[in-house]
Amino acid sequence: MEYSQSLASSSVLSQTSSKVNTTSVDNVAAVAKKLEELQCYLPQLSEMIDRRKNGGPSNELNKLQNLYKVIQTKNASISMSTLEKSHIVLKRMFSEDSSNNDSVRDKASANTTFEEIDQRYLQEAMEDGLVESSVTKTVVQGEARVGKSSVKSLLVSEPYTDNTSTNLIESPCVAVRCYGHTGKYWERIDEEEMGIKVIAAVQSDAVKKFECHPSDETKESEPVVKKKSIKTTKPISQHTDGKASKPKSQNESVQDSQSSMDVVSSSSAITPDAPVTIEFSNEKNAVVRVREFYQKCKRSKKEGTSLHNRRWLYFIDSGGQIQFQKLLPAFMPYASVLLLVVNLSKDLNDPSSTAMQLSEGEISVGQYSLSVIEVLKQLLSAITSSAQQYRSLIADDSTLSKCIKPPSDKLKVLPVATHRDEYDETRTESVEEKKKQLKQVFKLHNSCEIIGHEGRIFLHEIDGRDALNVDHNRHNPNLDKIVKILDESAYEIKVPLKWYCFGVLLHDVAKESCGILSLSYCQELGQQLKVGLSSEESLSAIKFLSFLNKLLFYPDSPAGDLVFVNLESLINIIRDLVVSICKDHSAVNNDLLPNREPLVSRGELSTEILMEASEQCRKISQSIPKFESKILGLFEYLLIAAPMPNEGCFLMPALLPIKNVSDINPFPDTTPLLLYFKAAVPMGLFCAIIVHLLSHKDSSWNVAEEESNFSNYFTLRCPDLLRSDIVLVEQLDCITVYCEAADDYIPARDAVEEAIDVAMSKHKLSTCEKPKRAFYCPCGKGRHAAVASWLKTQNCYVFHCTSSKKSQNLAEDCSSWLDVYQTRKRQHNDELQNLPDIPETNVAYQVLVDSTTEIKDHFSDDYSDFADKLLEIKVITERERSTITDRNTCQDKYKRMGGVIDYVKKAVQIKESVFILFLNIFHEKGTQSSTEFARKLMQRYKDKTKLSDVSLESLSKRTKQSEHEF
Repeated sequence: MEYSQSLASSSVLSQTSSKVNTTSVDNVAAVAKKLEELQCYLPQLSEMIDRRKNGGPSNELNKLQNLYKVIQTKNASISMSTLEKSHIVLKRMFSEDSSNNDSVRDKASANTTFEEIDQRYLQEAMEDGLVESSVTKTVVQGEARVGKSSVKSLLVSEPYTDNTSTNLIESPCVAVRCYGHTGKYWERIDEEEMGIKVIAAVQSDAVKKFECHPSDETKESEPVVKKKSIKTTKPISQHTDGKASKPKSQNESVQDSQSSMDVVSSSSAITPDAPVTIEFSNEKNAVVRVREFYQKCKRSKKEGTSLHNRRWLYFIDSGGQIQFQKLLPAFMPYASVLLLVVNLSKDLNDPSSTAMQLSEGEISVGQYSLSVIEVLKQLLSAITSSAQQYRSLIADDSTLSKCIKPPSDKLKVLPVATHRDEYDETRTESVEEKKKQLKQVFKLHNSCEIIGHEGRIFLHEIDGRDALNVDHNRHNPNLDKIVKILDESAYEIKVPLKWYCFGVLLHDVAKESCGILSLSYCQELGQQLKVGLSSEESLSAIKFLSFLNKLLFYPDSPAGDLVFVNLESLINIIRDLVVSICKDHSAVNNDLLPNREPLVSRGELSTEILMEASEQCRKISQSIPKFESKILGLFEYLLIAAPMPNEGCFLMPALLPIKNVSDINPFPDTTPLLLYFKAAVPMGLFCAIIVHLLSHKDSSWNVAEEESNFSNYFTLRCPDLLRSDIVLVEQLDCITVYCEAADDYIPARDAVEEAIDVAMSKHKLSTCEKPKRAFYCPCGKGRHAAVASWLKTQNCYVFHCTSSKKSQNLAEDCSSWLDVYQTRKRQHNDELQNLPDIPETNVAYQVLVDSTTEIKDHFSDDYSDFADKLLEIKVITERERSTITDRNTCQDKYKRMGGVIDYVKKAVQIKESVFILFLNIFHEKGTQSSTEFARKLMQRYKDKTKLSDVSLESLSKRTKQSEHEF
């Protein structure tokens, strides 16, 4: 019936369009009154349009949309006769609701629609709104197939149905805290439901603003944009090649009947000075997208739990396969709680699982694996260090520090014991033994807090089988304890409502595409919302959403123009690679195709191999030009892939299998150096070190034996730095450096230590966890380390056993790894003795000591420039410069500038003329304040030495000589 009536109205609807902007002199007031009268039909007309959209595009749908637009915008340029005819058609179409006009208006009011509310109230609600809530971010980790996902299912009150292995890292499972008699702890909220809650919050605030301005009811419904809003960016027509076509000018907007029909797809306000944005082929006009979002906000009253003052759980699951665990630090989320899951029926010294469950069956990810306790130690080391560093990053970030208040200085760790995914009744389950073993895991970590019971390790036992059929009426006491701790670990956040709206808009747009949007397009969407969301604030919102793991964004990387709104758009590429390799491992020596061998045997990638191995990458490349190249560049930036000598080829060490390194010694004639971590080597760090070395711009590092490397064992070569090959080995608590030639000890040590610094910084690991130099202990109590430390009183190194803490006598060869300090000191003494006309007391050093506070007060903002200049004149090394400028070292600008001055002081003690080089940096800055300060320092130097101009000239000559020497 509805459809036939619509067909009957076709000619009238066409007239509705054709009479727009007519030249007749209708009474404008009468037209406005009639348009106001027709407003009551908008809800029914909107519902009809939505139903008709399911049938696809059609002329009838276009005509209905045009009629809707004319009424909604109260377009007074339409003729009165056309409006009268349209009114008759609408009465006929909605006869059951239009027996009298009052009843229709009453019903529309009863439905609490938002068509009558000016869009500006929605915009004001977004711009002024502030959401305060509590958030607990939780990461669950453990070996593969241990039952991590079943724990998640029990906490968020949903049945565990999918028994396929979890990806490298999943999008956070977002759940809201439940109270009362529901029997649930948290209730999961998917992306669509979260969008409804955000829109409900906007609607609620918009109604309050609307009710405060009842006199505005009769005004035109054109959006009123605040003066501080950003100008609208020019819309761009999209092409499959990603290029932008010339936008239309405002004067080309609708002047006749057909233009009203096209109003949905045309832009509204276009500023001639707005920048033209290059977008991908999957990105539609931002104006249209934003209009659709506002229509979604106005379509009907949204019901849902308020965003304000709610307790939210962000539960992040991640795969337990060793390849995923080694890659996890590159994508490590910040968390306030870690659930560390172990198998009740498995000894922690047993090998960890290598199984990976796919939809078509189970595969193995390797023949050899680390023990469960080794995996737990390395994971704990990486996650606790990362959490500690994230807290510092939040404190140092002006945007995040205003929004987020971390709960404590330490990561809370909850040991959880469950069955593996499939319960095995034949296995004996042990609780007390697990507690003893876990105590050994936790005792070395001061940066995390183990949640126990009455001062003892407590193992929260969970039966994963309960997740198959969740019973909300039956509570597990251990689950209750976990929930209590999760509640106590929440942190407070205060976030602008418009950021949430921006996030909903991004996800709405991304789900209709490949899940990735260009940064410029995201910023344009933010501007088109017209809620004061500038390009800079859009970046802040994206940074916050990235902090919540709602999206991934790497602004400084080769993929810095991409926003991965859907996490799977990136993570599934890695999953494709891991699955592809594991499936082919059995065919390495048999029927492996030549184009598969580089990836499977050597972990090598190229754009061609990536496209062949990853279905996800192939799909996205159809929308985003050169996407595969951007991904390889991103992998290099994240230190998970290194460029190889062959152009366009990359090595991804984490994709290689594990080797048993419990008893190896590739070069028996030399002594290996251990870079010892007190707790354990953070998971994934070793692979990042290999990537950094192979990516080094100044040294020609390369893989020495391509077929004999593993993700924990690499043979490397650097002809312009080392005489022979070196072998790097990852063990539980150390990274071991083996050199074939003793002459390579010092350069190899310095290169590897620098790589560790860079890798820890890139993976946001706390610099407090840096390793110490050590050697294998000769005490005879098994294979463990003896750590080297400098004994100032006796001016020598001593070595302490990590087991007994007693001093040990090591071979003379060990000192060759450490003797560079003494060598440099002797060189420095020689230099000081050879400097002419230098007083016995180093006056320049005294001037620097006296002026340190003043330098920090006035020039701390320029610490990075000073560090660059000192590196340029070779007063400091690249590693020392990184120590100063690394933003992950938890230091403010004053401490960083203090570090600059400390290095200058040391150099001045060696060669006093470096003082003049330091003053030259102030002069080169070229500002009046810096020049004046340089003169002030020189005057202090003169006053202290009472040198004549001739003496100073001599110092200046020595300075020029120093410039060449440095």
